Amino acid sequence: MDIYGWVQEYILKWDVYSLLNNNKNMKMKNAICFLLLIGFFSTGLGQTTTLPDKSYGEGGTKTVTTTTNNHGEKTTVTEIRDSEGKVRDRNHTWKDANGNIIVNDTNFTKRGDVFKTVHQEFDNKKTLVNSQSKEWVGGNVIHTINRTKKADGSYDVHIDDKEKGKTFDSNEAAGTTYIQPPSDFKHPDQKTGCSSKFGVSVGYSYLSSKVGDEKQGYPFGAIVLGQYTLDEDEKWAIQLEGSIHSKKEDDFTYKQSYLMGGLKYDFKDKDKCKKDQKWGGNVRILIGGGFFSELYEAMGYSNKFKDCGLAGGFGGGVDLRVSDSFRATFGADYIGTKFDDDIVGGFRSSVGIQWNLTY
Repeated sequence: MDIYGWVQEYILKWDVYSLLNNNKNMKMKNAICFLLLIGFFSTGLGQTTTLPDKSYGEGGTKTVTTTTNNHGEKTTVTEIRDSEGKVRDRNHTWKDANGNIIVNDTNFTKRGDVFKTVHQEFDNKKTLVNSQSKEWVGGNVIHTINRTKKADGSYDVHIDDKEKGKTFDSNEAAGTTYIQPPSDFKHPDQKTGCSSKFGVSVGYSYLSSKVGDEKQGYPFGAIVLGQYTLDEDEKWAIQLEGSIHSKKEDDFTYKQSYLMGGLKYDFKDKDKCKKDQKWGGNVRILIGGGFFSELYEAMGYSNKFKDCGLAGGFGGGVDLRVSDSFRATFGADYIGTKFDDDIVGGFRSSVGIQWNLTY
């Protein structure tokens, strides 16, 4: 029986006995005994404190539970949660009566997957005795770092990089009190995703449009696009874009532009993309407005015609990872626009650079 059950049974038995005997002195003695029991066992009961924590954004919390047993052994469990209440960091620290410490720390992704575990042992002078750090992807260990203290106080370090199929052995000076993996061991979950949560791209765009049998090519064009990722796997994203295209022919200047929103589906695998997948592909649908203008200027005379209409289209593209924050993009779309008198079909191609906001 645990301590709570034992105390509850004690109270119940003595309350019944006192009630039957109607003895005030007995009730007083029972109260004193109960307080003594609480004082005796209080060292084995946990004390919990919860405070706001911004480690993973506004609205997060940090909960610390401390327990000390009768042998003087102290256990502290710390959980850090994000704004959605998901545990992102769990730390378990055990300290014996002599001051020796064992620390186990686990980090979780937003989806709840373990991506890093650290085990450390310290002596009563807070000097690292040995440690092991592991990094995980998809339930598999990809990096392991082991440190073992030698008689002279220095450390043997063994690193196993399963991702690259390599191992490393080195020696570190005495007095190390923390684990510091090499910078190239940064876990994929800590890098920018293929699409990221938010991205902006700019680039050059060429438009070829057709009205009936008449074709127009617009060699001068630009496109600006912003997108926001909807899911944690970075497959679906909403987009808002604007493009403008222009050409000059004799005394005429033609302009055709679009302002559209879209829904994009990405074929890239999020985890593979962050590690070694360079290329990715996507498809999308678009809806919005199309705008056309024709300006005639000759010998001081000018005349301008404007029109606009509902536009819709579909397309896709590929992108190439340049760095954690930048990707080169290549896209092609077919867009149809219904003006008052005509339906204008346009084939638009573009090339640009996309900047991804890390998260």
